[in-house]
Amino acid sequence: MRLKLLTHQNNMHHGPGVVVRNLMLGLDKLGVQVVQPNEEADHCICLHNPKLFREYWDEIDIVGPNSFVIPTPEETSHFSDFLVPSQWVKDTYSTYECMKDKAIHIWSVGIDTDTWKPSSISPDLRPIDCMVYYKNADLALMKEVEHLCVKNNLTTGLLRYGTYKEEALKQAMSIAKFCILVTRTESQGLAYMQMLSSGMPCFVFEKPEWDDQAPIGVCPATSVPYFDDRCGEKVLQSASLEEKEKAFSTFLEKFRNDYYNPRKYIIDNHTLEASAKRLIEILEGVKKEE
Repeated sequence: MRLKLLTHQNNMHHGPGVVVRNLMLGLDKLGVQVVQPNEEADHCICLHNPKLFREYWDEIDIVGPNSFVIPTPEETSHFSDFLVPSQWVKDTYSTYECMKDKAIHIWSVGIDTDTWKPSSISPDLRPIDCMVYYKNADLALMKEVEHLCVKNNLTTGLLRYGTYKEEALKQAMSIAKFCILVTRTESQGLAYMQMLSSGMPCFVFEKPEWDDQAPIGVCPATSVPYFDDRCGEKVLQSASLEEKEKAFSTFLEKFRNDYYNPRKYIIDNHTLEASAKRLIEILEGVKKEE
């Protein structure tokens, strides 16, 4: 199979660029050939802003993910099929008039489990109990995180989104025992999924609504679209401090009893190969409908 990827992402170590990089790794594992834009292909995907690729309108089978924050008639009128990273994004996009007659497919990019794997350092020997990951959330929540860690006599480190490179995240995963996530909503959330693949259970300050830029009002959402009870625990950001203390105590007890297995969750659901296979299935379905 020959596949054409149209994208303007050059930084393969951050955000949308990681989506491109991981997709290409997954396709390579399946033996799918990725060709240049000027070559013939069986399928064509526009991975980012469709306005940049007007010359390929007749070739594009599907657009996305994250081609736009909010779909508009101008951006969507030339395409019939779209990829979105998670269910809540699909639900939100479906409320827009310009998406009413469109096919919206859920597709999440896979995680490189060979790169993101547990540290050889035993958790008992790691110098930091808790790595706090902060991304654009209410800063007042960090006071609550500090309170939880001090109350439980935990040593901590901090990763702030936008201020580190991938190597720093890998290093953090090798010296900490578990993570606290303090973020806003995520359409997929590559960083926390890389943490899970590294074997790091997560205590999540959950934001259940997207209200950043939605003109249609507040939409149901989540900070961790891909997560189950093997990964950790969640508590609402709006919960009382007493409720957060109780949830965190539950998390710590389960963690100390080796209850969690976040890497198994990723291996079972979000490998590079599984993601690439899902994309090919979607593309073949689009082709059949033509």
